[in-house]
Amino acid sequence: TRTAGLLALERAIDARSEPDRAEGLLLALLESEATNERALRMYESLARVPGRERSLIDALSRLGALDGGRPSLREAATIASNIGDRSAAEALLRRYVDSCQGGAIDDGDLASALLSIADLRFQAGDVREAATFKERAAERLDPPKARPILLAVAALAAGPLADNAHAARIYAKLHGDTPGDR
Repeated sequence: TRTAGLLALERAIDARSEPDRAEGLLLALLESEATNERALRMYESLARVPGRERSLIDALSRLGALDGGRPSLREAATIASNIGDRSAAEALLRRYVDSCQGGAIDDGDLASALLSIADLRFQAGDVREAATFKERAAERLDPPKARPILLAVAALAAGPLADNAHAARIYAKLHGDTPGDR
C-alpha cells in the first residue's frame, strides 16, 4: 500500500543510508502527488544536510506552494543567495512578495524582501527596477527607517536615472515628512 511504502521510505530517510535513491523515489512520488505534504516534509528533511542545498531549495519552494509560502520561500531565497544563485534567490523573493499581497504580513519582513530584490536588481545592472523596489520597500516602513532608503532612491533618480522630477518629488515628500528639516 501507499502508506506502507511511505513508512519504508521514511525509515530509509531516517537512516540516511541511500539519500540519492530516497530523493529519487520522493521526486517520483511528488510528480504524481505534488501536494502530498508528508512526502514534501520527508524531502525537506532529507535535503537538510550539507551538500544538498539545491534539493532543499526545491523542497522549500514546493512547500511554499502548499502553505502559502512565506517562511518556506524566504528560507529558500536565503539559501539560494548563500550558494550564489542570484536568479533563484530573486525568483523566490518575488514569489514571497507576491504571496504577501493582500494578506496579513509584517511590513518589516516585506520591506526586507523588497530591499533584497532591489539589491539583486542593482547587481544585475537594472538601476531603474532597483530604485522601484527600494521605493516600494520604503512605503512599508516608518518614516525614520524609510528616509535613508528614499534618499538613496532620490540620488538614483537624480543621477543614473536622469529623472530630476522624480528626485524632486521624493525630496519634497521627505521635506514635508520631517518638520525639523524646514
